[in-house]
Amino acid sequence: MKEIQDYIKSRKKLLEDLISFIDDDSEDNQSFFDQTNCLLKENNDESKDIFIQLLSFISKISQNHHRNGLFYKKIESILLHFQDKLKQTLSNYDIYKIFEYDDRILLFLFELKIISLDKKLYSLLFKEDESSDLNKLYYLYPVIKDSIKPNTRKKIESDILNNNQDEKFLEKCHEGE
Repeated sequence: MKEIQDYIKSRKKLLEDLISFIDDDSEDNQSFFDQTNCLLKENNDESKDIFIQLLSFISKISQNHHRNGLFYKKIESILLHFQDKLKQTLSNYDIYKIFEYDDRILLFLFELKIISLDKKLYSLLFKEDESSDLNKLYYLYPVIKDSIKPNTRKKIESDILNNNQDEKFLEKCHEGE
């Protein structure tokens, strides 16, 4: 019973620290990163579980939390800080599944090449987008276009030009539009 209480207490503290970090209007990152690095210093299954839980918290917060001016900058700083651990610990597919409902974070992860469009993600994106009018594929298009088949690329580019008479498509994607 004590183990369960300790587990819940540690995850609650992690979530509270994450929310405090994101809500803080200052750009001081060090104390959050120091605390999190301590939790993740071991290279074992528990550390991996904590890391996955942190990423899941980030995903849920990014979808549901109030966004201040530094909101995405803070989330991106966390992902940048842990980019090596992300690549070493999780597969493309695992990272994608954690953040699949936040296109803006996925765009960021693709841009940094933390994840890439491998065969598994390619088929997943096309399968998902058959039922969702290709929205995610269009949103991610600027960073995955080199990995898309030429015929599909032409169709997507044509659709983007027809629907977004704006040359600032990538800029809008970064803004979450």
